[in-house]
Amino acid sequence: CDDEGCKYSTHIVNLRVMGDSERGTICPNYPQCNGRLVRQYTEADLYRQLSYFCYVLDATRCLDKLDQKMRLPFEKEFAVLNQTISSAFLEIQRIRDRCAFGWVQLTDLAVSI
Repeated sequence: CDDEGCKYSTHIVNLRVMGDSERGTICPNYPQCNGRLVRQYTEADLYRQLSYFCYVLDATRCLDKLDQKMRLPFEKEFAVLNQTISSAFLEIQRIRDRCAFGWVQLTDLAVSI
């Protein structure tokens, strides 16, 4: 909440509508507070975080960067964790690929004359 006295914070969107306000902007403490909810974490921030997790959990990229001497012991340890890391990587990648920030509309780039 942007009201200095309230400082309400939530991760659940409040769908209450009052007057001409948008959904999700009314503070749940409405009778006591006239403030508005503002985003602290944007969709772009979430996309960047998901992209970072995809980068960190990309085990094949990490293995390709290792020298042959260091690669063999690491591959043995990696074989134990491969299933867990791969499932986490695929799930995060699936969520990230659904996000609109990963898509470019070519009509927005081209100018018609």
